[in-house]
Amino acid sequence: MKNIMLLSFPRSGNTLMRTVLESAFDIKTYGYNHPIDLSPVLFQENGFIDYRNDVLIIKRHDTYKAENFQGLIFILRNKTEAIESHIEKELKNHHNMNIELKRAEYSDEYERLIDFYNTFRGAKILIHYDKLIKGEIRLNEIATLFGLGSTKEIDFNKTKEVARNIYKKVI
Repeated sequence: MKNIMLLSFPRSGNTLMRTVLESAFDIKTYGYNHPIDLSPVLFQENGFIDYRNDVLIIKRHDTYKAENFQGLIFILRNKTEAIESHIEKELKNHHNMNIELKRAEYSDEYERLIDFYNTFRGAKILIHYDKLIKGEIRLNEIATLFGLGSTKEIDFNKTKEVARNIYKKVI
């Protein structure tokens, strides 16, 4: 089984990318801190899906147990946008948060993710957030890099809406 890490800073399109991967490759993806099971939602959209069992993709916002992964899909969002979006979300739950302290902390976390991507020795691909949200994803390159076979045609706008609905249920 291939273990692939789907890595990003929070608020950088991870749920969208998971939805795209599940739709295009019939791959089951897993979250690590919010066990969002996309399959019921995708079943409603696409009908029965017989998920493959030769690939495991796990969403991460950190590099914990990174040695267990042979592949890496890294979603990169503009640093300032990613940090500010994450702070905005956190402020909804933590009103007394020290924003400047969090900016510094999140900046360090962001840089650690970049360093990890740069030093990762397995198969890896960089996905730019701006291209991801426009549907400009190199699915054929992902398929080739990780040996996933051919992709199914997907309606990106519909897939994006499904991802948005999934995310709304979580926050």
